Amino acid sequence: METALATFSSDARPAVYPGIRWPNGKKRLRKLSMRLLGAVFSICLVLTACKKNPRVAAPVAQEATPAPSATPVAAPVNLKSEVIVLCYHRFEDKPKDALAINPPDFEAQMQALKDSGIIVISMEDFLTWRRGEKAIPEKAAIISIDDGYLSGYNVAWPILKKFGYPFTMFIYTDYIKGGPKSGGQSLTWNQLAEMRDAGVDIEGHTVSHSSLNARKGKTDEQYLAWLKTEIVEGNAREKPWHSGQGVRLSLWTP
Repeated sequence: METALATFSSDARPAVYPGIRWPNGKKRLRKLSMRLLGAVFSICLVLTACKKNPRVAAPVAQEATPAPSATPVAAPVNLKSEVIVLCYHRFEDKPKDALAINPPDFEAQMQALKDSGIIVISMEDFLTWRRGEKAIPEKAAIISIDDGYLSGYNVAWPILKKFGYPFTMFIYTDYIKGGPKSGGQSLTWNQLAEMRDAGVDIEGHTVSHSSLNARKGKTDEQYLAWLKTEIVEGNAREKPWHSGQGVRLSLWTP
């Protein structure tokens, strides 16, 4: 760093600074003016020294603080994806009606989904997609098993585990073992608990599986009370066996 030093005398002559006249007889003002001019000249010398050596008085470069990055915008959810729902009830070697399918045919259908590139998704993923909160594959399928038949536990479940497919059990509580409509082919609550703990989604299918349009002979108040029993009480009974925070869906088909 270069240092500039200037010394000024109070009796310096006006000729040193052309264009400045000094009033006669005002010695005090002359001294004050000389000091002021000396200070200006000193500043000029310092600025000259800084110009010769740019490091002198050069401002310290401040590293710019990067602006916070904007929150990434999620890609829009494709609501045009295609979803099919495969609904099953019973799995029997010799099906007696349209609600039953034999196990080899059921397994062949599961294989066909895989071979066709159709992705089986959970009911939760489907509902989240419908709310526009999550994308799903362009071609997807949902599997549901209704009512609460034992074959959903000991026939269908092992096949679905083989493929790694999620599925939902829609049960009506009167048919579960111990209920007024239960029989030898009914699931037990303990079997439902086992499925729940393994990640199977368990949802509501009313209490008695009766038609919800059955309002004949009921007043409006009686009909609403009956609906509350069928749907709300049914969900309350199933809640302890549900895999999440409670029954989210009640399925009923006329």
